[in-house]
Amino acid sequence: MWTSKERFLACYSDYDWVIMCYGIPSAGVICAELIKEMENPAVQPVYYLPRSEVIQNLSLLVGFLDWARPTAANHELCGRMQQIVKRTLDKILDPPKININPQASSATEVTISDNGLEHTTMEDLDWLDTIDWAKAPFLDFRMEG
Repeated sequence: MWTSKERFLACYSDYDWVIMCYGIPSAGVICAELIKEMENPAVQPVYYLPRSEVIQNLSLLVGFLDWARPTAANHELCGRMQQIVKRTLDKILDPPKININPQASSATEVTISDNGLEHTTMEDLDWLDTIDWAKAPFLDFRMEG
């Protein structure tokens, strides 16, 4: 949508709603699949995701979610979804390094818990389980905590 805005001029004021209603559920499914693929590289996926194109489009989505005005009804939700997609992209693009040969600790060593990625798991995408996929508009973003 954001790569072809001229097609959606009639919906200009509703971009945030359209993205929340259709883009975020789709992005959530794609993020979940990218994480599964990363965590289980030996498992052959049922379908092919063009990784580079998907990551580029998810990056555009992050920028779009930042574009929501503070006065927009979906501003807070856009911010929360932006953080989830950003953390997913961070995990995919810069996965935690596994040290095969443990060495003595040094003061400059950074652990996984120090870089903020310890909470980047599939639990961030649990909201996908709240969606009744048989009904539109696929929204129930009541996230506790």
